[in-house]
Parts: sequence; C-alpha cells; structure tokens
Amino acid sequence: MILLAIFMNIKSHHNKMKFDKKLYLILIISTATIMIVDIIMSYANGKTDFFFREINSTATIIYFILNPLPYIAWSLYVDFYIYKDIKRSKKIRLLVVIPAIISIYLCILSIYNKKIFYIDQDNLYQRGELFWLNAALYYSYSVGTYAQIISKRKNIRKKDYYSLLTFAVVPVMAGILQTIDTSKSYLWLGISISALIIFLNIQNGEISEDYLTGVYNRRQLDLYLKNSIRELKKDELLGMIMIDLNDFKEINDTYGHIEGDQALKYTANILIDSFRTGDFISRYAGDEFVVVMKLESKKDKDECINHLRENLKEFNQTRTTPYKISFGLGYATYRPDLKMTADEFIIHTDKRMYRDKQRYRDKIEVKEKFL
Repeated sequence: MILLAIFMNIKSHHNKMKFDKKLYLILIISTATIMIVDIIMSYANGKTDFFFREINSTATIIYFILNPLPYIAWSLYVDFYIYKDIKRSKKIRLLVVIPAIISIYLCILSIYNKKIFYIDQDNLYQRGELFWLNAALYYSYSVGTYAQIISKRKNIRKKDYYSLLTFAVVPVMAGILQTIDTSKSYLWLGISISALIIFLNIQNGEISEDYLTGVYNRRQLDLYLKNSIRELKKDELLGMIMIDLNDFKEINDTYGHIEGDQALKYTANILIDSFRTGDFISRYAGDEFVVVMKLESKKDKDECINHLRENLKEFNQTRTTPYKISFGLGYATYRPDLKMTADEFIIHTDKRMYRDKQRYRDKIEVKEKFL
C-alpha cells in the first residue's frame, strides 16, 4: 500500500522524470513486484497439490531473479545523487550488475543442485547450504553504497545525508531479523519503509528547491537568512554574494526560452561547483542567484569569488554554447553590530550587484560606440 501510494504520486506529478526519479521508480516497482511474488509464495507454500507445487516453484525462481533489482537501482541512485553525472552512471552500471549476475546464475543452478534454495517433497521452501553466499552478494550492495555515502558525505547536504544513511540501515536490520526468524518476510518491509523515507525527502526537496535549477528557492533563502542572522554570534561573519546573469534577455530573444532555461542551469551548476558544500545557494528571482556563507574571515569570501571567476572562465573556454555566460556580482559581509534585517541585507547586497551590472553595461556601450 505504501509503495502503491508513492508510485501513484510520482506518476501523477512527473510527466518527464529526471534520471534519479526514474531510478527511484525502478526501486519502487521492483520492490512491489517482489512483495507480490512473495505473497504468492507464502500462499502456495506447504500446499501439496500439483498446481500449488508448480506455482511455488515458479514463484520462488522469479523471486530470486528479481531480488537484485532494488539493490541495483539503489546503488545507481546513490551514485547519481552524489556525482550528478548520467554518463558516469551509464559507465558503472555494468560494474554494479556483476553481483546480481552471479546471484541469478547461482539461483538458476539451484534448480538442479539445491545449493541456494529448493522446494522439498512437502512443497515447503527451504534454504540451501550456500544461501549465505547469495545473501552476501545482496549485502555487498548495501555495504558498497553505505561506504560511498560516508566517504562522500562532504558532497551531500546534511539532511539528505541522514536520509540516505537510514535507507541503508533499515533493510540491513530487517535482513538480520529475517535471518533469525525465517518464518516472516522482514526485508522487503524494511526496504519499503526506507523508500518512504527517501520519498518524503524528495517531496521536501521539491518544496524547498527551485524546480528548474535544483538550487534552493526564494522561500528557503528567506528562512535560512533570517535564522542565520538571528543565530549569528558576536565574533562570526556572514557573507552574501548576489549574482545576476548578464544579457539574459538577449539569450532568450536570440536563442529561445529553452536555451535561456539552459543558461540558468549552467549558471546554477557553475555556482555549485564554485562554492563549499555548506554554503547556501539559491535562485532569488528570474536570472538572479544568491549565495550565503558563514565566514571565519573576509578572506574566505574573496577565495570563493576568485574560484567562481575561474570556473566561469573555464566554462566559457570549454563549452560550445553560442553565447558566453557572464555575471554581475555584488557581495557584502554581515556583522552582528550592523543590526540589519535580512531584507535590508539583501537590498544592500543587491545595490552593489547593480553597480557592477552598470559597469558591465557601460563597457558594452563603449564597445558598440566604436563598432
């Protein structure tokens, strides 16, 4: 019921799903299918009629063949979440399916040698002597993704980090419980609960994130800035950088709004690559973005701005877009003694950004004058 509700919600809200949503949907569908097969197995198990014996045998084979799918989807989901690279996901998927291929091969052989599972003369499902090997192959996915989440925690937002960890922990605990009590099916219930946790995290992300660029939205900026100013200690600094995409109207008018949207995505990606993991990046309005950062000194802000300019230069040198991306930048530092409100601090930084924009326009006008 949980999985069905999640599936219906996702399908009704996403006509064109992102890659990570597709992986998540594969996880949901494969888990639900396995649970249905598990129900059929439980119903047929122990009934000695020929019909039920055939059903039990067939369902058990299908069950073991399908078992690796949620693990594969989850592993690829975590990898894509961390790296945001579809090409990388396509490259590693062959590596990811190796444990699954071995598992399926062992299970098909088990029809003849009964090493992983078998159906006894009373039509009861039994584990074979090498069942532990098959379980180890499944757990290799959990161990691998768990290690990846922990090792790459600096690339993961704190709230998402704990959600991803929970997904890995709950199925492992359920699997251990199922190993102790073989009469109950705990594992897939555990995965369903974990899927619900991730779903709630996805929904929360859609509320707090800008739908086009994936960075935080204006609402989250207002909340974050007000809280940061309120909690700022006497010896702490808060930096703000306001970024405005130059010539955005010309990009839209010349190349179309789809390319204009792409320019905004490029801008967001440049910002994500340029700033630290804990820095708050949001889309403010239209083609304007805001970065808020907690600073130990003003030097931290200068280093981030220099890094941004270097990444912007590299983007324009390596991308094949028919236009160059450039920014108007305004930046300011907030100290507790300034006694500004969040709105006043934004306005203060915004004015500095528009001064930089005006200098850019003046340069363009001078160039055009001599053409």
